[in-house]
Amino acid sequence: MAFDFVDSDTGEILSERVPMLVQRPVPVAFEKGGFFTMAQGPLKVFEDHAQDLGVDGFRVLMNLLRKLDYQNHIAVSQADMAREMSIDRARVNRAIKRLITLGALIEGPKWGQNRTYTLNPAFGWKGKGSSHQKAVRTAEKAKAAGLSVVKGGQHQEAGGQTA
Repeated sequence: MAFDFVDSDTGEILSERVPMLVQRPVPVAFEKGGFFTMAQGPLKVFEDHAQDLGVDGFRVLMNLLRKLDYQNHIAVSQADMAREMSIDRARVNRAIKRLITLGALIEGPKWGQNRTYTLNPAFGWKGKGSSHQKAVRTAEKAKAAGLSVVKGGQHQEAGGQTA
């Protein structure tokens, strides 16, 4: 089946041409600024605990998300964050503790003078999708087995006694 087309620039009738869509590459808006995905469901945690987090908590969360590295690793200096945000280091520390309590952040080991954290993979992910699925499965298995990260490497018995 042949179609006649009109060249919009010249008005010439173009017979027996097959229409074809040629799409130009579209620049990706996120290439230079970084990109991560965030789950919508766990955002309810932030909504439900907005008063507990307060403005400082949300500001610290945004600052940490901006520094999110691949596989959700975050290495930060609380003192540097406090200077960047023009607030006291103690306020940054309290906000981070609240985010850990809510389960959004997982505290990791110290790296030099700085503490490391991981964004809970149930909240969001920066990296390959297959790595995300593995991280979520690992976290679910650990939780199902009753495992958790303990502060300072000390085991806590039921009732809060340190073993």
